[in-house]
Amino acid sequence: METSEPIVQLKQVFFLIFVCLAVCISIPAKCAWGQESKGFFAALEPHKPILVAQSQRQAQTGTLGEWSGRELLLQFSAKGEIFAGLYFAYSHKAYWQVFDKANSRAFRETNYNPEVFWDLPNLGGVEWVRLGLWEHESNGEQTRYLPTGEPQNLSRTWNRVYLEAHQSFLDRTWEPGFKLWALTDQKDSNFGSYYQDNPDLLDYKGHGELYLAVNTKPLTAFFTFNRGKAGTETLRVQGFVPLRELGFPNLELFGQFFEGYGENLIDYNQKQRLVSLGLRFR
Repeated sequence: METSEPIVQLKQVFFLIFVCLAVCISIPAKCAWGQESKGFFAALEPHKPILVAQSQRQAQTGTLGEWSGRELLLQFSAKGEIFAGLYFAYSHKAYWQVFDKANSRAFRETNYNPEVFWDLPNLGGVEWVRLGLWEHESNGEQTRYLPTGEPQNLSRTWNRVYLEAHQSFLDRTWEPGFKLWALTDQKDSNFGSYYQDNPDLLDYKGHGELYLAVNTKPLTAFFTFNRGKAGTETLRVQGFVPLRELGFPNLELFGQFFEGYGENLIDYNQKQRLVSLGLRFR
């Protein structure tokens, strides 16, 4: 399998950053940084779940080509407050074919996701509101050429603003919420953005999602549903079980069932059924 060397090097750099930040965010600030005062990086906290999990494809439309259906999912995410509820966050998701020795255990797909948002708790009687001022997601790929000389655009990208809110009920047992988004990409072809790389992405991702968190000790379950055009219903079910009783206070057992579209950018228009099992770092 041929891979562009600059892209391979870029992914290796981001993987090293992933490992270093995952270690740093898991260590108390005083131990990690050797001082009591917290700077921006010392004050980082988890944003989206920090995960290491084995993922297995049960079904998929289209084809994986030479890629194996079994891979390792790595996800790191952290946020830091700039001031007065304004945050910068970065999330990094990688799909590592670590079990596929025949193809050099390559990274199949990597998604980069920086964002800036403003948290507004208790706004208008709503318990939690987040205004996404800017969110970018892309896979760092580019146009490659097949052996026949035919160009193949593997770049996936989009930029958006969003509104997210949720409310809790019955002592935080039930937490329903939603996230609605709108594109900010320009249609000018000179920008080489969403409209050139994946102009039908919203047909599969839709314009928002509904979610529900159910907190029943020891299990926390998280359900997410979204839909684009007819027939693109997507359901994600995640479960988290703390392992503190086994002596691991910062670990949770993680499981996920996913069926639909958009688990990652490169496969956004292919329906998949995935089952994942691994660990979440708190």
